[in-house]
Amino acid sequence: EGLRALFAGRANPVPGHAEITYASTVATNAVLERKGARVVLLTTAGFEDLLEIGRQARPDLYALEPCKPEPLVPRRRRLGLAERMTFEGEALLPLRRAAIRAALAAVRRLKAESVAVCLLHAYANPAHERALGRALRPLGVPCSLSHELMAEYREYERLSTTVMNAYVAPVMRRHLAELARGVGRASVRVMQSNGGAVSVGTASRDAVRTLLSGPAGGVIGALAAARRSGVQRIITLDMGGTSTDVSLVDGAVRLQTEWSIAGLPVKVPAIDIHTVGAGGGSLAYKDAGGALKVGPQSAGADPGPACYGRGDEPTVTDADLVLGRLVPDAFLGGRMRLDVGRAQRVLQRLARRCAWIRSARPRASCWWSTREWSAPSDASPSSVATTRASTRWWLSVVRPACTPASWRWASACGVSSCRSNPGSYRRGGQRRPMCSATMFRRCA
Repeated sequence: EGLRALFAGRANPVPGHAEITYASTVATNAVLERKGARVVLLTTAGFEDLLEIGRQARPDLYALEPCKPEPLVPRRRRLGLAERMTFEGEALLPLRRAAIRAALAAVRRLKAESVAVCLLHAYANPAHERALGRALRPLGVPCSLSHELMAEYREYERLSTTVMNAYVAPVMRRHLAELARGVGRASVRVMQSNGGAVSVGTASRDAVRTLLSGPAGGVIGALAAARRSGVQRIITLDMGGTSTDVSLVDGAVRLQTEWSIAGLPVKVPAIDIHTVGAGGGSLAYKDAGGALKVGPQSAGADPGPACYGRGDEPTVTDADLVLGRLVPDAFLGGRMRLDVGRAQRVLQRLARRCAWIRSARPRASCWWSTREWSAPSDASPSSVATTRASTRWWLSVVRPACTPASWRWASACGVSSCRSNPGSYRRGGQRRPMCSATMFRRCA
């Protein structure tokens, strides 16, 4: 649609001589939203749980209840094969035909949409992986071989990267095939996570290298614009519908070879970009504990936010529109009018679902998508007074009782307790219910 709009009014929708470099967040969103392919993993017997065990290092050292992301392949679809290579490439236990036939039968039984093959020390001798690749080819299922993606040691990182490629490859293949049909004879190259560009075929096969394709395109474009203005040191912020990406460029683009997305390690070259699952289309919802959360699920481009006229769930864009941060008549240069009434209705439905009081406005939804902030237990009245003098605060309340630390902050911000009901507060002459984990948020 974007290409058709770009070349609107021409006899040929997309000129045949055009050279298009395409950057996409399709692979990124598939991982963040867990909407990739149904993957079956073939690995060396005894290493089926390596994907889940990972490494001993903990990302949150002081977390009392650390939570690891669920692996992209559940245990029942991780199959071990009787084979073994040494680190020097010697076949300690040869891969038998019987083992290959059993693996093929399991792939059919599990209805795999994609297969990841990562055998121990395949970087030293990929003979067993190649044999499996040849046997899997007649099934017509995309197959990712670890030695083709990352021919180096570090078994866990190689395994995770291979699984990630198998997870997003079918999604990217369908998307790029549709793009190729739409552009006709025009030449298309796809941007990789490292800022380089490859053919559509290569990007479809090695889709893991496009995980940060869209964000990389943003960084490369921002740096080119900055250099035209004589600026060499920049910080880029690229907010889309599902994710927000930030990068620091100090004269030149910085590359990294080991990084992670959604808590899952990837070992392919990429621009140093940090991604979080919060964008304009991120959905606001009430979690199992009754708290307001935003993302990583997104309304996407279709149906999109409710104010676009098709969606039925509240998003950050809907909250921004109701707050007046977006002008309904000026969206897309006036080519698209936003539906304020529809945005208000979905936000009111969310408020009722969360049992908010009548005065609760979409301000909380916008703020929560960018930052969660709670009153520190050791806050001093003087620091609160200084903060209060320079800012205004929005008090989000649900029920039923407040913590002592929150009471100190509430009184400093002009909120007094209601003696007739300890689980409420009084402000503006009205008594309202108080939350057990009161949050003060600065108004925009």
